Amino acid sequence: MNTTQKQKVLIVDQKQTRYARVFKAYLRKFDTDVYLSPRIPGHLSRFDICILINELPSNFLKNETWKKIIFIQINAYKKAAYAAKYIREHAYNQLKVVSVSEHDALKTVIFEQIMWFCLSKSLEVFLNIPPSVMPKGPVNPPPPRLPHAPFWFHTLQFLEKNVGRKQLALLFILIVFLYHIAFIFPFAVGSFYTYKGIQMLRSRNVPAADKQINKSMPYLMTSKKLYSLVRPVFLFFSIAHTPDNLFSVSDKVSATVKLSYTAHLESTELMRLFFKTDKSEKEKRDTVSLVNSVRDEVTQIADNLTFISQKIPSGVPAVKPYKETLVQSIYILTKVKRLLPHALGIINQKEEKKYLLIFANNMELRPGGGFIGSYGILTIKDLTFGGVQIFDVYDADGQLTAHVPPPDAIKKYLSQPHWFLRDSAFSPDFYENYNRALFFLEKEKNLTNFSGGILVTTTAIKNVLQAFGDIYLPDFNEKITKDNFYIKTQSYAENNFFPGSTQKKSFLSALTRQILVQLDSVSLPDLLGDIYKSLEEKQIAFYLNDEPIQKVIDSLYWAGRIIEPQCPTATDNCYTDYLFPFDANLGVNKANFFMNRIMAVKVYIDINGIVHSYLSIKFKNDSIRDIFPGGVYRNYFQVLIPRDSVVNSITVDNETLHEYDQETGQFKKIGFFIEVPIQSTKEITVEYQSVLGYKKGASFYQLLFQKQTGSINNDLSLSITLPNNLFLINQNFSPLVKNNQIIYNTELSADKIFFIELLKE
Repeated sequence: MNTTQKQKVLIVDQKQTRYARVFKAYLRKFDTDVYLSPRIPGHLSRFDICILINELPSNFLKNETWKKIIFIQINAYKKAAYAAKYIREHAYNQLKVVSVSEHDALKTVIFEQIMWFCLSKSLEVFLNIPPSVMPKGPVNPPPPRLPHAPFWFHTLQFLEKNVGRKQLALLFILIVFLYHIAFIFPFAVGSFYTYKGIQMLRSRNVPAADKQINKSMPYLMTSKKLYSLVRPVFLFFSIAHTPDNLFSVSDKVSATVKLSYTAHLESTELMRLFFKTDKSEKEKRDTVSLVNSVRDEVTQIADNLTFISQKIPSGVPAVKPYKETLVQSIYILTKVKRLLPHALGIINQKEEKKYLLIFANNMELRPGGGFIGSYGILTIKDLTFGGVQIFDVYDADGQLTAHVPPPDAIKKYLSQPHWFLRDSAFSPDFYENYNRALFFLEKEKNLTNFSGGILVTTTAIKNVLQAFGDIYLPDFNEKITKDNFYIKTQSYAENNFFPGSTQKKSFLSALTRQILVQLDSVSLPDLLGDIYKSLEEKQIAFYLNDEPIQKVIDSLYWAGRIIEPQCPTATDNCYTDYLFPFDANLGVNKANFFMNRIMAVKVYIDINGIVHSYLSIKFKNDSIRDIFPGGVYRNYFQVLIPRDSVVNSITVDNETLHEYDQETGQFKKIGFFIEVPIQSTKEITVEYQSVLGYKKGASFYQLLFQKQTGSINNDLSLSITLPNNLFLINQNFSPLVKNNQIIYNTELSADKIFFIELLKE
């Protein structure tokens, strides 16, 4: 042993037996630090040698590094043999197993043999030390007895007398057949528990999924052992491919659920540490370690799901829903995997970071998400949540002394000569709105030095509240749910409102405090799922000053930005169509609570290759009465279309609109005002065309349709009609193709990119 630095040895014995204490005393003779523990600690890599008494490797091993681990089984040869086989199958390095009898366990020579075997460089993993003294038998041996005929002999005699040769041959074939398919029966039972585990995982009940997988494992191991006996026969007849795939998929599913459970536990602990103030240095190191561990587990889960997806055939209807779920899960994990390496940069390890929260009421929809009713300041410092403060927007706007000219639409349709923070989300691009909010807050409250901004809509808060169930606010004697949140908020915001009123601010602050209190009891998978849903559906948008992190957020389409369409191929025979319609509710009401929109895009390519695009939006106002919060929907509607396009016509309820606003920048922007009375519908259309047409040869059409931040999910139909000299080659969606028409119906839950490859004769 090394004399310059003491080696650390850990002995783990749940029962704290005399054997462990004697072994500890023996090891101390060699100038080592010996530790005795009743349980296995979190990280074994801190010890040079780990001696685990009567433990099995399958009970605790994780994806971590270790130096040397030796498992000692006392009077348990079968368990030791099983452990050795497990280690060989999983190719674990530096793990060895010793089987010793209780009679010899305390002998010094046995200790020496064990340590020699542990420190040797031999590739052998199993040392069986037979007992030195055999159990005592009777002094006088029993008299010899005549051997009995074996059971099979009597069975054979019975069969020869009662069964014919033909039936005997058939029975033999049946036995051989059952022998070769015996592995199916335990596999079916194990698969049943695996299926239940998958269902639990799909419903985000990770602990229950782990329990079902634990139930499945003994059956699947038995099935694998039985299959290993007959696999050579399956290989000979070239039929081993299917069962091999089934076992490999089953192994990956089990590993994935296990990893998910580990990630669930570690994420829960990570959240607890993040919200814990006055963390010790060890807790800070644990926080960093947990972030890295969760990142690695998410990566491994994504890889496992990709493997499983590749093994599942696409053409089987019974597995199609599971295949689609797998693909969606891989898509989500791929996004999360790209963000996790930057997690430590977001929660910050050094100086304090301050983030601006912008609460947009999307029931009064504006181009940037909604009317800003409140704002907040969230602080994070040294891996710790520093708190969040909520402020009423009127507190800030009441202190604006400078005149800021508003956009023309606000000035004209709201009759408002000044511009305030509450109306500042008037761009469809969150980055512009964030910078404008910073401008107003500096002018109004002298607030500066923000590290980024987060837009949160009313719908996003409702989504998050879904994970919490009921939240009781003792200060207001109110029980808040996702269903009544908006009504309650409006009640405290509007009732007895006067400039300087603190009712809404107090209500939102109390709700925020209670949410933080109940974080310990919330389902973390449900909470993260609801936040992810809000990000994907553009109910939450981020901008961070940290450029590398922001580039990742931009690539995930979580930044609420206007996207510049680009052809995916290096060719000039490509047309990038673009549509971004957005509303501005200027009716001083919350009519968007009652509004529905149905959108349709029709594209016609003529024989000369000119692209004609036609956008139709039908607005339906379900407000029952013309009183708050509903009422007439007074909407300044705008739409972005390709910069070089030509507008052919704009109609409102089939009547041509001759006067509308138009400006050209990055895109061509069209704007006009419409009113949708209560219990009525109104349809608008915008028709435009490209300037240049497709040339002969390979051609490409791309439509980027952006969803307005804060808007609800609307139905969207797309139809593309091709001329006789233009042929469809490929597309990135699954439409109905009939004659020369491509038809596709979807829900506009996020930005959509439609791409088709064409051939023009």
